[in-house]
Amino acid sequence: MGGCPVVHFDQHSPEHAQDAAGQLRTLRAETPVFWTEAYGGFWVLTRYADVARVARDDATFSSFKDMHRGDSVSFSGVSIPPSPTRQLPIDIDSPELSTYRKMLAGRMAPARARALRPRYEALADHFIDRFIESGEAELVTQLASPVPTAATLEFLGLPIEDHELYAGPFHDYVAYPQGSEQFERAVAQREICMERVADEVELRRREPRDDALTALVQSNIDGQPLPHEDVMDWVRLVLGGGIDTTTALIAHSLVYLDDQPQLREKLAADPHALELFMEEMLRVSSPTQALARTATRDVEIGGRLIRRGERVLLSWASANRDELAFTASEDVVVDRSPNPHTAFGLGPHRCIGSHFARVEYLAVLTKVLTRLPDYRLVSEGLAPYDTIGSINGWRSVPARFTPGTPLGVPFA
Repeated sequence: MGGCPVVHFDQHSPEHAQDAAGQLRTLRAETPVFWTEAYGGFWVLTRYADVARVARDDATFSSFKDMHRGDSVSFSGVSIPPSPTRQLPIDIDSPELSTYRKMLAGRMAPARARALRPRYEALADHFIDRFIESGEAELVTQLASPVPTAATLEFLGLPIEDHELYAGPFHDYVAYPQGSEQFERAVAQREICMERVADEVELRRREPRDDALTALVQSNIDGQPLPHEDVMDWVRLVLGGGIDTTTALIAHSLVYLDDQPQLREKLAADPHALELFMEEMLRVSSPTQALARTATRDVEIGGRLIRRGERVLLSWASANRDELAFTASEDVVVDRSPNPHTAFGLGPHRCIGSHFARVEYLAVLTKVLTRLPDYRLVSEGLAPYDTIGSINGWRSVPARFTPGTPLGVPFA
């Protein structure tokens, strides 16, 4: 381990969640590349330059899962500890990666995402209609989660009236620690969701439609149809990535804006200012905190020798607050530009759904700022995730506001 001291570090622990930014700040200063013995042992990279270098080098740092490449090295994918299921396409490397990404790349292009802005604003209006007369709401489960969930289901071609069936388990799966009652219930409920997805997949084989699910079913590799297991893994990733990461970003923004009426007015009046604010919230909150790689050869990073087969965690969250990459890195600079954050990853595995996430976010925040302009949070009900090793988000963000009139926006 190149003489590196062993540091006690567990990105999934409640202790880390309580002050992740502070812990990572200390590690960047004292031991920017270090080894931890958690989960069988792995390296952690905290500096922007090191994280970027590894993320852009598939040949040396593999994302591959559950295969042996003709030798003794085991490849465990992008999660530490390893995910129980394969996550396509993030658990594969180039050149196969580009083949899988092309299956949905056209449907996730920036222009297609921008064209859906009115639809996503209508979804936000619909969900706000449900609670605006009451003058109070729990903004995660009643708005920040339902809009991305409905948008993701609609993108795939799944019934959007099932949004509550999907939103709860995909949210709770990352909101609660493994082994908890809530987590185990979410695991079981996610499987029920995936059984429904399997039925829809078989339906698309018989009755193709103009949706992403059909695009996956009709995809092929070397002239052979995409295996059913790969279709299911792709859909599971779209659901997981599409639902709770955007939910977390929205929730962090609503919490930050709680006591800033002047900033709210500015963002409501200036769409460009809201876009810059969104990028800064992506940087400081880092909904996806980290992902892993496996070294395919001996390599030196930050003065440490990483051996072939060793696991490496790329801390997007730490890179996003690196003092060497960002001025006033620990502050929220609402008009920061440029803002080369790592919130969507870097390199060939950069999040394919980032354009949709941005449009969904802007739609929801725009509606909150215009329809709930005086909302204030109920502090005693605020509840961040107990563990942020997978997603950094909020379980509960209750708020009160001046009651308003529903617009009568339909769901469908």
